[in-house]
Amino acid sequence: MKKVLSPSPFPKTSISKVFWGEAWRGTFFQKRSSPQTLFPKYYIMKAILEKFTSAANKFLNWGIPLRYQSFLNLLVWGSLFLSVSCQTGSETRQDKLQEIVDTKLGFAQKQIDAGKPEHALQVLRPLLREFPKDAKVHNMAGIAFLALAKPIRAQSFFKAAYKLEKSPSYALNLSSALLAAGSFSSAHKLLKALLDGSYEYKERIYHNMALVMENEGKTDEAIHLYSTALDENPSYFLSNIRLGKLYDQTKRPRLALSAFQQASKTCVVCFEPVHEIVMLYLKAKAPEKAKKVLLDFVANKEVAKEDRESAQKLLKLASR
Repeated sequence: MKKVLSPSPFPKTSISKVFWGEAWRGTFFQKRSSPQTLFPKYYIMKAILEKFTSAANKFLNWGIPLRYQSFLNLLVWGSLFLSVSCQTGSETRQDKLQEIVDTKLGFAQKQIDAGKPEHALQVLRPLLREFPKDAKVHNMAGIAFLALAKPIRAQSFFKAAYKLEKSPSYALNLSSALLAAGSFSSAHKLLKALLDGSYEYKERIYHNMALVMENEGKTDEAIHLYSTALDENPSYFLSNIRLGKLYDQTKRPRLALSAFQQASKTCVVCFEPVHEIVMLYLKAKAPEKAKKVLLDFVANKEVAKEDRESAQKLLKLASR
């Protein structure tokens, strides 16, 4: 059975933020800074009432007794106070609820990054019950199920998120789930529609389109699309990795080495590009270059323990 290539929801290293950050970047609640945006209804009401007060004062010239002016002002500003009080209380409660949701979503994301999507779901299930119309919650649940290698289940959450909020990032995540499930034609159709839109991170669209071509055995088309993704963003890690692998498979070691080196520069704590670079050097009978790459990688204190151990094992192989 042919292995289906799809974007990894949670790589073993901290590069996961590079992979999946776009999926929910900028969607968390942003605290409002200015009074005009913090209490918009207050300032609208204030403007209306000021005009009303001004108009009412004109009535003084039409014979309204002066003694009624104080009563009129009290009535107007008393109404304003009640309106603002209700507005402030309502927004405060909403802000607190949103902060709670954001905190839990942040925790779920960290669990997915750590390779523990099942722990993320323990947090997400209650959120789905309490906030069934929150697109961010559905999107995060989709990412968790994709990390659990359950793309069909993930699709339902991405579809729900996109239905609630027409965000291109949710549609792109849906295309990843379709790819993982082997629904290449559906994924390609969705991606072409996204390409015509205004999504900022077009490299992700081109990358997923390249995965469709690669899974269908269209190597040249896949290479072209990975290259297009890198034209959009030269430091896009995933496309550099896939492009390097395709160059290696098609016997173009120099181009493969260049792609893997770029990927390694993008993520200095990722072992995958280092492994590929070392294997290329070993194939080219250049063990000293391979050992230098590994020693530099092991010397990086930010490298995860598991990746450092893998590099040390490979170093022993290169030293034989």
